[in-house]
Amino acid sequence: KVTLVDNVTLMEFEGIVMTRRVWWLGAVDALLLQGRRTFVVSLEKATIRTLADARFVSALAERVLRHNGRVVFVAPPGRRAAARVRSIARHEHVLVAPTVEAALEAVRHSERPTGPS
Repeated sequence: KVTLVDNVTLMEFEGIVMTRRVWWLGAVDALLLQGRRTFVVSLEKATIRTLADARFVSALAERVLRHNGRVVFVAPPGRRAAARVRSIARHEHVLVAPTVEAALEAVRHSERPTGPS
């Protein structure tokens, strides 16, 4: 499911995420071509079974960052799957939040100007 929330593209995955399903890269490319640059990718309702399945986090982050975008991931349930996603996200230098609301707040915080006004 893809929705727009305050100029942030929220992508919510449900069910089993598997590496052989690569349709999401095409969807991300289409969104990037539309000018979308800020993404929250929620895996709250997703199941990631293997490290290979979790590697889509890396591919998605790489794709967004290559287009000067930002992405925050919401970790899936389960300690092992969440740890895999956090590890890959850390390697890609992107954030992981515990909930969609926290991810949206992280994006808003990163968009605020810093320094004296």
